[in-house]
Amino acid sequence: MGPGIYLLSRINIIFPGLFIIYLIALEISVYKEGWVCCYYYGKRCASGRGKIVSKIFKKDDPKKFCERQVTIKNFIPTLLVTIIPVVTGIYLLLQSFSYMILGLTIIPILVCFIGV
Repeated sequence: MGPGIYLLSRINIIFPGLFIIYLIALEISVYKEGWVCCYYYGKRCASGRGKIVSKIFKKDDPKKFCERQVTIKNFIPTLLVTIIPVVTGIYLLLQSFSYMILGLTIIPILVCFIGV
């Protein structure tokens, strides 16, 4: 998230704010669509979201969690969290090469695919 915000701020001061709003909306969407049906709703889990979501949203039927169909369309909003900073970094690198920009462009890719 941090590298993406910095890279976007290099283009325009409005873009990081829009990116943060997108991240917040995406997180709320994940809570509403998945975590309210999760077994760990109200319990401690690896991400800590089970406890958090119970403070914000009402519990839904846990059977819905396993019944929903997951397609590539479900992953596109999450992948945009990586794609937007990478595309921004490539744009900035084409404007003027910098090892710092290159590093900040690589970080979201590592986080997405390796989980660093």
